[in-house]
Amino acid sequence: YVAGLDGDGQLTLHVDGNVALFVDGNVHLPSGFIVDAPDPARVTLVVNGEMDVNGLVIGDADADRHLLVIGTGRQLHFESGMNSIGGSLYAPSVELVTDNNTPLQVNGVVFVGRAQVNGMLTVHARRTALTAANSCGVP
Repeated sequence: YVAGLDGDGQLTLHVDGNVALFVDGNVHLPSGFIVDAPDPARVTLVVNGEMDVNGLVIGDADADRHLLVIGTGRQLHFESGMNSIGGSLYAPSVELVTDNNTPLQVNGVVFVGRAQVNGMLTVHARRTALTAANSCGVP
């Protein structure tokens, strides 16, 4: 648990095992945020505020073991750099924003309230995602 993550440098977390990181406030890391979690590690990152990161990488791009949850923030903003989530993004009340020439790759499912995709968004949805929406009341 941390109250927030903010700084000018790149933050890299090396994870071994099953880890949950709870951020009660905002995440503002303009130089990047990398979560290195080689198989079989699993990471759940829960952010209760806004997330503004240049170069977010959670796990291997081809993994489907990790989860990024954005709670009450207004935006998940990607401004630059290669961004990838080796798992799913769950942010039903948040707007996903990518700037021009900012790629985002998600290897799982994406639940967001709204998306403003100005860069490239690639979602490698899993077959299990087809039925996951049923539990949320989505037709």
